[in-house]
Amino acid sequence: AFLDLFKTLWAEQDIQTLVKTILSLPHWETDRLSQPDVLNYVTQMVELISSKGMKVALKQVLEAL
Repeated sequence: AFLDLFKTLWAEQDIQTLVKTILSLPHWETDRLSQPDVLNYVTQMVELISSKGMKVALKQVLEAL
């Protein structure tokens, strides 16, 4: 479900769709984000984005929404 979609979008480096998907999730999906496995995965990806210098790109995407 969400985690598979996240992995697919991440693998494709589709950060814009990824951010839009996360922001458009219904509440029940967002609640699932608090599950430790999903939260850890998302945290790892965010750290990876930051370490790869993609923080600026992510910021631009968020500002463009």
